[in-house]
Amino acid sequence: VVKNNWNKFNFIKSSSDEFSIESKRFDLRVRNKLFILANRLGIIDRNMKGTAKITTKTEMNMIRIGPMQILTIPGELYPEIAVGGIVNLPGTDFDVAPVEIPPLYDLMNGEINMMFNLTNDSVGYIIPYTEWDVAKPYLNHDKHASYGEENSVGKDTSLKIHQEGKLLLK
Repeated sequence: VVKNNWNKFNFIKSSSDEFSIESKRFDLRVRNKLFILANRLGIIDRNMKGTAKITTKTEMNMIRIGPMQILTIPGELYPEIAVGGIVNLPGTDFDVAPVEIPPLYDLMNGEINMMFNLTNDSVGYIIPYTEWDVAKPYLNHDKHASYGEENSVGKDTSLKIHQEGKLLLK
């Protein structure tokens, strides 16, 4: 196992031969109308179920290799959910306290901890609930809507990903 200490590499000899994978499959609510339309037209090949409440299955994994722990994320997780720093900026669509806390990284207990994005799936951007912004006024007084929301399954994706990540890391 290699640890990067800025410009130096430290090699750690591990006496552990542990190798384990825990997998969690779950449903995500699909609220993005363009994703649903693209799926119905066959542009996106994805198993979406339902009519009024459309869902799709996805998966996360917790992998342990000796002293290393890896959490896999089925999309592009905003760093605030991974390592912290969620804020509630002016203009957010949901004026509530940060929800995805503690950061997932804080729940990891390996000597070396990693998170891999876009593994097993691609559900788009995973945006903190308090940073979701599709309605005017836009986040932090911006003149335009954010880019991430149009490429996300929905506003509550981060809540489900965080919840399932916490379950895997227990």
